[in-house]
Amino acid sequence: MKILLNGSELKLQAADHEAVPLLISDHLMKKGLVLDKISVSGTDYFQLEDIDWQLNQESTVEITAITPVMLCLSTIRDAVDYIERLISAFGTITECFRSDRHEEGARLLTSCISGIEWINEVIVKIEPVLGIDYGKLEVNGEKITDYFIRYSGILNQITEAYEAKDMFLTADLLEFELVPAFIGWQIMFNKIVHSHDSDEL
Repeated sequence: MKILLNGSELKLQAADHEAVPLLISDHLMKKGLVLDKISVSGTDYFQLEDIDWQLNQESTVEITAITPVMLCLSTIRDAVDYIERLISAFGTITECFRSDRHEEGARLLTSCISGIEWINEVIVKIEPVLGIDYGKLEVNGEKITDYFIRYSGILNQITEAYEAKDMFLTADLLEFELVPAFIGWQIMFNKIVHSHDSDEL
């Protein structure tokens, strides 16, 4: 089996095929890299453990690895794009709740929850990896730590209004509170991406 890491052949001494993923993971960790993409004979995989190493012993395994900082910056770019889709969905949900299409709005809102949770994860996880101090970084003149507290409060208000079946209040909170909050996160994410290389953070 031929293993290419970022285009260069990786020579591993594995006694058995089950040891290959561990050896690759160990190599990446020693180099300070994280797995980005894996491809075996044109098939993409998400984890090393997903590959049947014995079955693919005649194949070429192509691995792309990047630094944690590069992964964070890529994730931030994805988050900026995803926020656009969330904002669009919030507009549709708001319209549904205001026009007595509550079931449709509820279904759309439920489908947005995992996306909101993912954005929350991005917000929390990038700070230590990128060495950002949210106590010093601001969005719209407000420190990120305070902004996050206020944003969390908005999410709680939306949950309470929705659980109370007050669809008009839920729609107002989505439109007038959550959408502007997500626009603020987009501003922060873009600021991080554009400022990272110049060490302005």
